[in-house]
Amino acid sequence: MNKKRSLRIIAIGIVIAVFNVVVFAPDFRHTSTFWLAYVFGMVALASQILVWIVGWDRASALKSKVLGIPILQIGMVYLIGQMVLSLVLIAGTPVEAAFKALLSGTPLDEVLNLFLSGTSLHEALVTLLPGIPWEAALIACVAWLAICALLMIGAEVGRDAIEGMDRRVGAKVMYIRALQSEAEQMAAATTDETLKGQLAGLAESIRYSDPMSDPSLEQIEVRMIGLLGQIKAKCEVGDTEGAAPLVTEAKALLNERNVKTRLLK
Repeated sequence: MNKKRSLRIIAIGIVIAVFNVVVFAPDFRHTSTFWLAYVFGMVALASQILVWIVGWDRASALKSKVLGIPILQIGMVYLIGQMVLSLVLIAGTPVEAAFKALLSGTPLDEVLNLFLSGTSLHEALVTLLPGIPWEAALIACVAWLAICALLMIGAEVGRDAIEGMDRRVGAKVMYIRALQSEAEQMAAATTDETLKGQLAGLAESIRYSDPMSDPSLEQIEVRMIGLLGQIKAKCEVGDTEGAAPLVTEAKALLNERNVKTRLLK
């Protein structure tokens, strides 16, 4: 386990400890709503370990880690939202319940008597305000979890799509660069000035070719590799007359590929 992951686990452990103190230190009633809110709060805290693994640790490349930041952000939003929701449910003092209590006509002197008799604020609120049904607490917590989980899944799907596109682009760019490098090396190695100019022109044409071709043009691209191999073989034995027509054919084939690539965009 690396140092950064250990520090994250320690930080989460500290927050869990604080959460438990806040929840169990006051004299809250341990109702079904209390335990539901507590369990979902603990799940939100523990889930941060998984969120960091998926959003950051699992990625190896820097760009992949950057693309995982939205997952971390959604995970943090989920944690903060669930903490607030859990504490509100545990305390049993939602704004809606407060308004209901005020509208129900609870006498103000009854509130004052509770405080004057030494009753704690929490006990006063529990006495005055109706409890929150566990069904409502369950629906709220599950809905919040589902919303955030779907957002994180969407962010992960988006990252995978971008990484897949990057891999395809990288392969295509590498193909063009390999062809260009091969043509430049042959142009530098040949002593025939005419052939040297033809190969330099071919390398220049390859350089400005669109790397992102359609998959249907794969056969043409394979033929291009084969033609360059034949040209190289001719150059190595000094057969410049045999290499020249192959260079012309390679230029024509490259032009065909580029035209079809534009048409298929």
